[in-house]
Amino acid sequence: MLNEDTPQVLAVETMRGRIQREEWDDAATHFTSGVTFGAGNLRRVHGFAEIRAYLSWRTSKARWDGDHVRTKISEHDLVVTEAESRFVRMSDGAEIILPLVDVYRFERLEIAEWLIYGDLSPLDG
Repeated sequence: MLNEDTPQVLAVETMRGRIQREEWDDAATHFTSGVTFGAGNLRRVHGFAEIRAYLSWRTSKARWDGDHVRTKISEHDLVVTEAESRFVRMSDGAEIILPLVDVYRFERLEIAEWLIYGDLSPLDG
């Protein structure tokens, strides 16, 4: 379903808001215990603790200021979002907008896999 707010899409949006506010315990409830995560060309990691570690490290380099979601596709256990994500690079304060595609695979209403596709290198400056 294109641009419809299915239960999975709403779960993704809630999770992303909790991560942006660093509500880690609440965000963790959206994931399976063995969730797989990958961002850009980095190796895949497993478990929410690894997601939190990556996002905390990423925030030390560039703060995520949200995004403008252009497209949401939801089909069975899959959600794909296309967005223009906004960041502020910590080293020089530069505002950066990156086109990113996120793929979420669900088991029931929990995220079992989260993959972020896009070039994240501008965040490192």
